[in-house]
Order: sequence, then C-alpha cells, then structure tokens
Amino acid sequence: MITITKTTSNPGGAIVIKNCRAKSSIKDASARVSKSTTLDGGVVVIHNGFADGDRLIEIRARLSETLSDSLWDVFKSETFINLAILDGVFSAAISRLKIDNGDARMSLEIASKLSV
Repeated sequence: MITITKTTSNPGGAIVIKNCRAKSSIKDASARVSKSTTLDGGVVVIHNGFADGDRLIEIRARLSETLSDSLWDVFKSETFINLAILDGVFSAAISRLKIDNGDARMSLEIASKLSV
C-alpha cells in the first residue's frame, strides 16, 4: 500500500493506492560511485555511499476515476508530496505521471526520508 499526501492541508484527504502492479519499482537506487582512470593505466573507484535522496520510485497501478483525478490535481499543484511506503515516509517530487483509462504510471524522486 502506498499513501500520497500534500505537504499542506488537504480537505480531499490522502491518496491511497492499495494494489500496485508487479512492474512497480519501490527499491531502485544508485550509489554515489565514480570511476576515474589513472596515468599508469589503472582506475580509481570512489564509493561515497548511498542516501535516500538517491532513490527513484516507479509506481504502476489501476486507479478509479476519482483517484486518478485527485492524483492529477496533486501532480499539477504540488512541488513536493509526502509518500508513505513500507520503508517509511518520504518527501518526494512527482517527476512524471501518465494516466490512461485508469492505468497510472508515476515516477517519484525522493528528496529526503521523514520517518521510519
């Protein structure tokens, strides 16, 4: 289950997505790794760790018309949203949203983790 809320007051309440599709990607991230060649022909790999802000979340779900409309309104009006998933609550930005006859595909860029 995934819950999306505005960061400010929302009389419409939270958007709750109960059934995500199998192609959703909740745990997708890249570590902060760089690789440089050295003058002797070798390489240096630097691993600077991982932060929640490195995550990209892809959600695919079947939504009702009411839920689709609510999600579209949030996408158009909000810069950041609160995203609650099994891993915790995050501040995120919806970077892409496609809704076609109730089939929704959404990409979210995580800004920070708000709680566990």
